[in-house]
Amino acid sequence: NVRRYQSPNVTESEISPKAVAIPPQPSHVTFLTYNCWFEESVHLQQRVQAILGIIERSNASIVGLQEVTENIFKLMAPHLKRMKFDVIRQSNGCDYFVVLCSKFKMESSRLHSFPNSMMGRCLVMASVQTPIGLMNVGTTHLESPVLSESTKERKSQSEQMFRAICEDKADVAVVMGDMNWGVKDGPMTAIDFTDVWTAVHPTAPGYTYDGVENKMLITKWRSRIDRAFFREFKGKYHVTSASLEGKEAIIVNDTELTYLHPKGKTCPVFPSDHFGLLWTLTNGPITVRLPADAVAVQS
Repeated sequence: NVRRYQSPNVTESEISPKAVAIPPQPSHVTFLTYNCWFEESVHLQQRVQAILGIIERSNASIVGLQEVTENIFKLMAPHLKRMKFDVIRQSNGCDYFVVLCSKFKMESSRLHSFPNSMMGRCLVMASVQTPIGLMNVGTTHLESPVLSESTKERKSQSEQMFRAICEDKADVAVVMGDMNWGVKDGPMTAIDFTDVWTAVHPTAPGYTYDGVENKMLITKWRSRIDRAFFREFKGKYHVTSASLEGKEAIIVNDTELTYLHPKGKTCPVFPSDHFGLLWTLTNGPITVRLPADAVAVQS
């Protein structure tokens, strides 16, 4: 089941994604995907406030959230409404779930449950009319490698995800979330889909779970777990920017917030144990300003 939380529609004049393209300025939409970390014992209110701040400052018009608990959702819901997001969420009795938010009206929504999941994982989707065309957009959290590597389950779920997001007619399909994809899973690809991060940063690792940069973690494990993909059916779409968010510790009253890790180490508190992925999709002929590690593209 999908629960819908209706908030006021936003007018085109209220949408202000970051400008990234050289004139003439094409239409564009900014997205954010963020795993919020379900751990409620670690400064929950401060972390939720920090994630909400990132959402607001990013000017993202479509947001996918993972590992949202009921308490996290209760803290977020009124602020998402104030930011004029239409919100739908997974509703199948799980301890934590995924949430899809859009400042554009969701014409329809549906949920695809993964039948092979032992964790209640699914894909939450909506059809959204945006300035760059009719879009099928979804967010998901694929099987976690907790009891086992779960490679077989994730691969099956990713195939279902890429197939399901294309089932409804649209100009472009977008899917994003915590894919839990590791080196042992091999390349994560699908025919005609573009990996957002590698489109802009072909050589940068883009670790979203980073035990080196995220000082809240005590592991040194690093992986590009959180990803976003798009597939165009009509038009010419380009990723014009992609960045990682939430890479700084939370400061309260000029002091770095800390917590005592169960293994006895005092660590700074970041918004989440993951970094968020912020990116912008454009439809139209452009010349894009790319970072140093990217190859210039003209169309």
